[in-house]
Amino acid sequence: MNRLHPIAPFLLLLNLGFLPAGAGEPTVETDYQAIAEKVTRLGLTEDYAYSVLARLTRIGPRLTGSPGAAAAVELMRQEMLDLGLDNVHLEPTVVGRWVRGEVEEGRLVSSLLGTIPLSICALGGSIATPEDGIQARVLEVKSFQELREIGDKARGKIIFFNRPMDPTRVDTFRAYGEAADQRVNGAVAAAKAGGVAALVRSLALAENDFPHTGLLKYDENTARLPSAAISTRGANILSRALRVDPELVVYLKTSSATLAPVTSYNVIGDLKGTDRPDEIIL
Repeated sequence: MNRLHPIAPFLLLLNLGFLPAGAGEPTVETDYQAIAEKVTRLGLTEDYAYSVLARLTRIGPRLTGSPGAAAAVELMRQEMLDLGLDNVHLEPTVVGRWVRGEVEEGRLVSSLLGTIPLSICALGGSIATPEDGIQARVLEVKSFQELREIGDKARGKIIFFNRPMDPTRVDTFRAYGEAADQRVNGAVAAAKAGGVAALVRSLALAENDFPHTGLLKYDENTARLPSAAISTRGANILSRALRVDPELVVYLKTSSATLAPVTSYNVIGDLKGTDRPDEIIL
């Protein structure tokens, strides 16, 4: 090849990692140093990877089973063809289909503070609220242990999980993981405590009014509760309001639904090597 393939930066480390050892074999120093330096320069001066990412994400939301996901499959297939990959094809696979719905409403209602809108979004996989929504008093907790210790006081309430991510963690993903349990398992914990819905602080460090969704898990042996994320700003407002008026209520209305599974596709392509075209790195 007279020029580097566009995805060479992704493959360089794999090549270096699979060099055969032994007397008489080419060395990294003599055969690969110049290539490595060239790839490094390209990586530092060009934005090819980001341009690909921009094209792929510009298509918009692409939940499994959605029209956006189908469009993303075709876009990726064409991208692989344009890159010159071999044996580009689609592999059918059955995927679940959950839809967010058109309605996501939240508000705080207090005799002392008035009515304050809250930015919410349904958690992935959540059932919808009843058609008229849910309005109930709120119980704020920071952990499942705290919820269990509260006992019957949780019954009939919206359980508000308000444990923030730890901003002192250098590893942001660790901070995310430490707070994610309340989003993933909050609906089950709320149901076991006798709650009527789960409201979970968005997993984000910044304070803003953009709720951050993500998946939840239900338990076959526990009632399914409608569950939503609340923006970090909304969570802080609600927490402060509860200290002023513990009797306030929150109204939630969502219209999400789980539909029948549909067929989608894995997008497969090969980039054959020149020296060992029949060997595979997956």
